[in-house]
Amino acid sequence: MKFYKLVVLVILTTISSLSFAGKANGKITHVFSGPGFGTKVFIAIDVDVTDKPECLVNTFYSFSIDSEAIGADTWLSMILMAYSTGKSVYVEGTNHCNLYSSIEDLKYIRLNP
Repeated sequence: MKFYKLVVLVILTTISSLSFAGKANGKITHVFSGPGFGTKVFIAIDVDVTDKPECLVNTFYSFSIDSEAIGADTWLSMILMAYSTGKSVYVEGTNHCNLYSSIEDLKYIRLNP
């Protein structure tokens, strides 16, 4: 009986650890920051975010980054290039809204051809 309880516990733990992260494949429409937000930068995408986490309740901005994080200068360059040229990007979040409570943290960004 103990073995079955252990198996059920492992299965439930595995299922609960499977989480969705927001994904979008589109153009960046807005890039925002300001003195009230410290080093945070927010981006808006022209398509709906799929598989978004429950914490992503902001209806305009979808993803955020900390501009002082390691590698953020590369991300900011990619974001600004995509925004200024109208190039499409694929973005995916972390499934967490740690930087700002209603906007998902960005996990990675890819410039589309």
